[in-house]
Amino acid sequence: MHIWPSGNFLPVWHASLLLLCLPAWSDESVKGTIRALLLKPVSCSLQPSPFDPESTFYIVECPEEADIISLLPESIYPLFNDGGHQLNENVNVQVAAGDAALTTIRACASLDATSSRCTDYRFDVHRKGSSQAMLSQLLVSCQGSDVALLPSFNPSVTVYRADVPFSSTSTQVIAAAGKGGFVSFDSFGSAAHHTE
Repeated sequence: MHIWPSGNFLPVWHASLLLLCLPAWSDESVKGTIRALLLKPVSCSLQPSPFDPESTFYIVECPEEADIISLLPESIYPLFNDGGHQLNENVNVQVAAGDAALTTIRACASLDATSSRCTDYRFDVHRKGSSQAMLSQLLVSCQGSDVALLPSFNPSVTVYRADVPFSSTSTQVIAAAGKGGFVSFDSFGSAAHHTE
C-alpha cells in the first residue's frame, strides 16, 4: 500500500528512493525593500530617522561643505537607480549649495526593474547654503529712477542709506540673496532706522 502525500507536489519513484518534486512558484505579494541606509558624509541627517523599510520618502539634510552626498542602501534585493540601471554601489548625488535634488532608489524582488514587485524609495537631498546671510544684489528705485546707495552695494555691507524725494509715495526695493538663500522684508514702519 502506498500513501500519496497531499498538496502541490508530485511523488517520483526512482528505484527504492522516493523523491518529491516541488513545483516552481513565487509569491507575487513579496516586494523588494531596503533594510538599512547609511549617509556620507556622516554630518548629513535623515528625516524621519532612523531608516524604516516601510517608509518610502525621506529628507536628507547636508551641510554646505558636502560636495558629494552618498546614499549607501543595504538590501538583499537588486537595487536600481532613477534610470532603471542596476546599482552595484552607492548612489552619489551632487547638489549645489542651497539647492536640493530628488533621487529614487528602487528595490525589486526580481531582476526586472519594471516589475510590480518593486518598492520605490524617494530621497529629497538638501545641501544647506551659506550660514552667512549675504545679498548678491540690492537696488532701490523711486518713480522709475534708480536711487544711489551710500555706500555703494557690497555683499558684506549691512547698512545703507538711500535718499528719495519727499514727494514720492512709493519706493521699490529689489534684493536677491546669495548662495541659494532667500530674502524677507520688514515693513519700513517696523524696520530699524539709522541716522547719520
